[in-house]
Amino acid sequence: VLDESGSMKKPKPHGSMVGLKVFAKQLVNQYALGETSARFSVVSFATEAITRVGWSYNAAEINAGIDRMYEAGSPIPGTSISDGFEAARQLFLDDGNGTRKDATQVVLFLSDGDQTVDAVSGTFLTINAASTDQDDVARLRDQAVDAAKVVKDQGARVFAWGFGKATKATLDQVATSKDQAFLVQEIAELNDFLGQLEAEICNDFRRRSPVAAAADSVAAEPSVAAAVAVDPSVAAAVVAAADDGDGQCLGAATAAAAALVLAHAAAALVLAHAAAALVLAH
Repeated sequence: VLDESGSMKKPKPHGSMVGLKVFAKQLVNQYALGETSARFSVVSFATEAITRVGWSYNAAEINAGIDRMYEAGSPIPGTSISDGFEAARQLFLDDGNGTRKDATQVVLFLSDGDQTVDAVSGTFLTINAASTDQDDVARLRDQAVDAAKVVKDQGARVFAWGFGKATKATLDQVATSKDQAFLVQEIAELNDFLGQLEAEICNDFRRRSPVAAAADSVAAEPSVAAAVAVDPSVAAAVVAAADDGDGQCLGAATAAAAALVLAHAAAALVLAHAAAALVLAH
C-alpha cells in the first residue's frame, strides 16, 4: 500500500517517488513468486486509492503496476491512508479471483506523511494552514487507524514504514505491533528492515503450515544415518513444498536434507527389490 500523494514528488528527504518505486521493485524481487508461493498486489493512494495490480505472481506485471504510479500530471493533493487500507481489505476478501484464505496475509504500508483526507467521509484537511483544527487532525488519524484495524481483524499482518514527515505515533497504531513500525528519514534506509520483514513472514508461515513441522523433523536430524530414519513421506512433503516455492521459508538446508532422505529411501527400495529377486532365484 504505497503513498503517491503530492509530497512524494518533493525532493529528498521528504519525498521520492523514484526511490519508492525502486524500493517496491526490490521488495518484489526478494521473494519466490508462484501460484502456490508468494503473490503481490499493488495499491497506491493519494486523495483516493487505486488498485494498480490485483493478485499476481508475474514480476513484470507487478513492476509495471508500480511504474504506473504518478506517471504524469500535477501532484495529487491529499493523503487518504484509510482509503488505501479499504482497497487492501477488499483484496483480501475471498472472491474467487486469486485470493487464498489459507495464505499468510501481509500488508506493507509505506508513506511520507499522515492522513489529510478521508475518501469515505469527504473530510479534507489543509495541514499547512495556520487555522488547522486539531480535532480534525485527530479525527483523520483515527479514521486511518480504524481502517487499518479492519484489515488486521481480517487476519492480515500490517507493517507500517514511514519516512520524511510521517509520524511514529501513527505508524505504531497502524501496524500490528510497534515492532513492525519504522520511521526513517529517507526511503533507502528501509532496506535495512527487509530481512526482518522476510523473517517475520516466514515465521508466520511456519506457525500455520503443517509442512513446517515436517521440515523441522528433517532439519533436526544430526546425521545422514539419523535422517534416513525419518519417514520418507514426511521428507517428500518437505521437498514438494520447497518445489512449490515455500523453500524460501523452509530453508535450503532443510530442503536438501529432505532430498537426502528421499534418496536413501529410494536406494533402500532398490536393495529390497534386489534381495527379493535373490530369494526368488534361490
